[in-house]
Amino acid sequence: MTSTRKFIHKASLREKAEEQLKMKNEEIAVPQTAAQIKELIHELQAKQIELEIQNQELKQANSELDASQKMYKGIYELAPVGYLTLDRHGVIRKSNLTGANIIGMGRSRLINRQFALFLPEENRLFFKDFLNRIFATKTSKSCELTLQNLIIAGIVAIPSEGGNECYLVLGDITDRKQAGEALAKSEMLYRNLFENSPIGMFQYSHIEKRLLRVNAAYAKMLGYESPEEMVSAITDVTTQIHNDPQNHINVLAALKERDWFYGEQPLLHKDGSVIIAKVAVRKVLKADGTIDYTDGFVEDVTEQRRLEETEKKHLDEITDLYENAPCGYHSSAKDGTILRMNQTELSWLGYSRDEVIGRMKLMDLLSPDEIEHFHQVFPVLMKQGQLHDLEGKFIRKDGSIFHALITVTAIYDENGDYLMDRVSVFNNTERNRAEQALAENEALYRNLFANASIGMFQTTLEGRFLRINRAYATMLGYESPEEVIATFTNTATQLHADPRNRAELLSALERQDWFYAEQPYLRKDGSIMIGKLAVRKVVAQDGTTSYLEGIVEDITERKKAGEALIKNERELRIKAQNLTDVNTTMKVLLNSMENDQEKLKERFLDNIKAQVLPYLKKLKNTSLDDVQKGLIKIAETNLDEIASPFVQKLTSNYLNLTKTEIQIASLVREGKTSKEIAAILNSKKRVIDFHRENIRKKLGLNNKKGSLSILLRSYS
Repeated sequence: MTSTRKFIHKASLREKAEEQLKMKNEEIAVPQTAAQIKELIHELQAKQIELEIQNQELKQANSELDASQKMYKGIYELAPVGYLTLDRHGVIRKSNLTGANIIGMGRSRLINRQFALFLPEENRLFFKDFLNRIFATKTSKSCELTLQNLIIAGIVAIPSEGGNECYLVLGDITDRKQAGEALAKSEMLYRNLFENSPIGMFQYSHIEKRLLRVNAAYAKMLGYESPEEMVSAITDVTTQIHNDPQNHINVLAALKERDWFYGEQPLLHKDGSVIIAKVAVRKVLKADGTIDYTDGFVEDVTEQRRLEETEKKHLDEITDLYENAPCGYHSSAKDGTILRMNQTELSWLGYSRDEVIGRMKLMDLLSPDEIEHFHQVFPVLMKQGQLHDLEGKFIRKDGSIFHALITVTAIYDENGDYLMDRVSVFNNTERNRAEQALAENEALYRNLFANASIGMFQTTLEGRFLRINRAYATMLGYESPEEVIATFTNTATQLHADPRNRAELLSALERQDWFYAEQPYLRKDGSIMIGKLAVRKVVAQDGTTSYLEGIVEDITERKKAGEALIKNERELRIKAQNLTDVNTTMKVLLNSMENDQEKLKERFLDNIKAQVLPYLKKLKNTSLDDVQKGLIKIAETNLDEIASPFVQKLTSNYLNLTKTEIQIASLVREGKTSKEIAAILNSKKRVIDFHRENIRKKLGLNNKKGSLSILLRSYS
């Protein structure tokens, strides 16, 4: 259709051009010379190129406009505010999904109905006058109205250009301040929607392979201070956002086959952690049908998935409790077909699940004398709804008889018609043992609540305790559960240190099955207890909430211990610093003593060499007999030993150090590092390390933490 309109438009322009040219033919001077003709052709060619450039720019503008319209259409449907189109009589002609949700009715039921019908009687006349002023003045106006469902809506009304319709923008402002000034232009509205959306939104260039825009919610979700920081920091979406680069490749591949991609993917936080995000991505095409860019929505569901895992764990525990209960459970349809049976009962009867569920009927499991009894009690069950402590006999797979004590509960549909039964089966092989087991089981479940080590409770929606176990009463400083039930009339103000926590709890349970939190609670003596809470609503068959029940763990001491640990760590760091200072001082003193010792040794050796050895040499040059020469030789030998005990010890047969090892040992004794020794001996550090290790072995320091330099100094 668009190409046809363009063709007609071009044809119309051509006709107009021909007509104007025909009218001006007489006025146009016909070129007479070749130069004039050449100049005219040049001018025509330049005009033609100019027109082609203008035409290309016009096509680009149209392509960008089409992409923008596609993007904003998606934003329109998923906007956090409602959009409605009304005619002059106030009849709803169009509505987005958010508008229908705010009003509280399906979109199909809204269309062609008066908007005023969804307002209380006292607001309908005001809205009628408000709408008349919109059409009369043809200007935008705003107001606030309470809907019949008690939602306070901020309304911005904008008349259409034709003047026959009015666009309403509805925002739920019940729990927040009055909505800001109504946006005059739809482009500004959509921009603010992008920037202020509570869920992450982005645009990604398929060609440039970079982010074009992100909103504040998405930047905050991934740990960035602002959208600008995130756009500049992310140069490669594949590796900087996606925990698994293949995920990004899969998204782009999917968008080649379809318009939208939906899924959950792990994304990288700025700090390196991983979040789980629910993403919806779509492609925006160019005029030529290729992908221009992609945009989409991102919702952080990390906490939701964690809670679901916790809930799944609880459900698994409940399933395990059902399957491995000390009694058997089964349910059967009206015709007797067995719908479910727990593992306990299957084991008792010797069947596998596949052999029973949906394949066998209750009659197949009853002994012949029990079938007649069943036909007698079944009408009573349908009438009364429950039968207790029925004695029955089942036939095991091996043909033996299993004696059972049975309790049956009938389940009816909303019309009161019988649907199925739920049966509890107890091993009644020995009646006394079965009765004892039954009593123990009842006590077990009763004690589970009464004597649990964590707090357990049931409350009304209004905030009164129905039941509370002793552990919870003790946590709150009360003598007994009965005292708590008698004392508390409103848990919002008597239990919660901050009443808003109760409101937050109730609000969350409107949206989800379980609520988890750590909250401060008031003890009887006025002190604060920090409790780890898990609470759920118990729903009746009619769908209404009967009561709330949950568990509470006292983590006050754990919190205090954590704070004490932080304090102790801080004190240890201070003490460690003090020890470091002391060690530094000791090292300085030791170094000073070692230097003094070395200087003393050097003076001693210098004195021997300068004041003793020269005289011995002179004495050797004099005329001496053999005995005197022997004594001088002994003196020289002893002086050498005194002057160089370190070298003598290292070259002894006991240590057996090589010449190179003696050189390295001397340098180690002087405090040189392997790197410094390598530089002095013109060798490599790994060679020096090898010799040092050999020296340690020969000196008996192998696999020990002793200092080699200190040991070598002791040899001096």
